[in-house]
Amino acid sequence: MLGSDQMSDRSYLQYLLALILFAFYSYLSMFGTAYFGDFGFTVTNYKYFISNPDSVYFWFANWVTLAAGWSVEALFSQYGMKIFIIACAAIYSVNFLLADAIVKLCFGKKYTVVVFLTSLFVLTGSSGYINRYSLTALFLNILLFFLAKYLFQGKREYLILAGFVGGVLCFVRIPNLAVISLCVVFFLGNDFKKGITDALFFIVSWVVGCCVVLLAIKLVGHYEYFILGLKVLIAKGKGVTENHNLFTMIERLLKDTLSAVALGGPFAIATFAVYSTLKGSTRLGLKKILTVAGFIVLATLIAYLAHRWLDLRFWHRYLFTGYILISGVVLLSITKNISFRIFIAALLIVSFVPMVGSANGLTRNIGGLWVLIPVVICKFLIPILSEENNFQVRYRKLVAGSILTLGILLWGIRIYPHLLYVAQCDVYDSKYTKQYDTEENVGKCQDELDKIGKFTSVGDSMITYEQSSMLYYLLDTVPYLHSPEPIFWGPQLQGVIDQVVGENLNLPIVVESVIDLKILGHEKNKETMHTFLSKNKYKLVWSNENFTVYLPK
Repeated sequence: MLGSDQMSDRSYLQYLLALILFAFYSYLSMFGTAYFGDFGFTVTNYKYFISNPDSVYFWFANWVTLAAGWSVEALFSQYGMKIFIIACAAIYSVNFLLADAIVKLCFGKKYTVVVFLTSLFVLTGSSGYINRYSLTALFLNILLFFLAKYLFQGKREYLILAGFVGGVLCFVRIPNLAVISLCVVFFLGNDFKKGITDALFFIVSWVVGCCVVLLAIKLVGHYEYFILGLKVLIAKGKGVTENHNLFTMIERLLKDTLSAVALGGPFAIATFAVYSTLKGSTRLGLKKILTVAGFIVLATLIAYLAHRWLDLRFWHRYLFTGYILISGVVLLSITKNISFRIFIAALLIVSFVPMVGSANGLTRNIGGLWVLIPVVICKFLIPILSEENNFQVRYRKLVAGSILTLGILLWGIRIYPHLLYVAQCDVYDSKYTKQYDTEENVGKCQDELDKIGKFTSVGDSMITYEQSSMLYYLLDTVPYLHSPEPIFWGPQLQGVIDQVVGENLNLPIVVESVIDLKILGHEKNKETMHTFLSKNKYKLVWSNENFTVYLPK
């Protein structure tokens, strides 16, 4: 039975399951494909973080992420790019151990198998390599662990550590600044003075964490690049044509939250309504059967209408996330234990942190759910060991099992494509590279890399467009326009080109990919690059159906 002493309280079980999770996720790294997309952009930033920071300062606002990725690259690059996926596997294994420890702190008992199952379907909807989202999840869970230690054990030093980790978290990705809002949860207790004291301790510790990272940035000599990266981020937030425009992202956050509530909320409310109906029942009468059926039918109808009206592509993510969020809100409203109430409120806030500032919205929200999902499920499991054999207890068993099953089905359905698309490659051995497109676009390209490499030397400057930034990493070339994906400059691109050309006498090699020409975000940027090639009299020196190489005359 889930949660029983015979199973989940064994001290070694969580480590065995963590090892299984790590081994399974690391196995994905053995698939022989290279990913031309965000993965290439990310690892190129890692590669030049120390050796050539000027070439990648576009992303320097995420300084802690770059430092972590560079550490992996510096220590293990001889093993190929699979190291970035293995590092992610290690992060997710640690996340599982943290979630397991947090659940034990919440309930005074381990539910290791439940946490393992929830971890499995959380990771199937998560990033597949070490990046700002996987690291955000890690730091959030460390913060929650210290916060839980403080709330359930009463030692204030853990609150200080939680605030400190929150400060560091802000430099994993700048929108994680939203984590400072956690200070409000301390006012949910009955002692207002204690709430003020706890909030101040958290805020001061958060400031100290921020200052320590800023000091590290200064000592490494990256402060100038960090400020430049921060200015880039702010400029993108102001750009009216940007998908990272501040108001566009706020609109996306609100729309995604309301969509999740509309799809999953009715089922969560129906769950608790049915639970109240069955409270204390030892037998079901016709009236109760009709009431239960009515709640289920009404919830299904509301969710169906919401789905038809919203026309969501990833409706299953919205449904499950909305269910968990509303269940958390209900638990918050009915919980009498002050420490547990504060912690539930913290989990609800944390669930939104990865979504804030993301153009992808809910699809990046997984990192905030590592702990909330098992806590919601385990709350239903608590009375299962009760000797009462009434419908209320049976119903809780049904709900807990159904949430697990539904979650695995809804998130786990991605496992197969996850094997195909998230698993990257060992470029030192692999003879295959995969474009960011359908599976049919997988083809041999080692010969293509060899041919492009004839026109470059190690350390040469290069420009690629959006989905071909992996070429920098493969060919040991350096981004010319301060970013592996210059298209991300958006409307600022022309100004960046003018500035860099004015500062450099040597013009770069330019490599176009057919997939880049199909999906460029800004038509004006495509024109800008064509103007650049024409103005500087570039000539075509090699091409095939996938790539075109230009050199200045």
